[in-house]
Amino acid sequence: MKETKFILFGSPTCNPCKAVKNHLESINFKYEYVDVTERPDLAGEYGVMSTPTMVHLIDDIIVNKEVGLKINAFAEGF
Repeated sequence: MKETKFILFGSPTCNPCKAVKNHLESINFKYEYVDVTERPDLAGEYGVMSTPTMVHLIDDIIVNKEVGLKINAFAEGF
């Protein structure tokens, strides 16, 4: 079975990041959160250039990236 994973990259000073996190929690969306100020290496590994960015992986392969408040609509599709 394929493993699907979502990683949200954000930072503590990013207001859109806070809005996205609140929305994802309100719809019980399962994701991992990475603070880019603590893990810039991981952000670089996934090609994250701005926050918030949601990376969608299937079997550890990136299949989609969404940036900004579009993440909310993207998450509701799952």
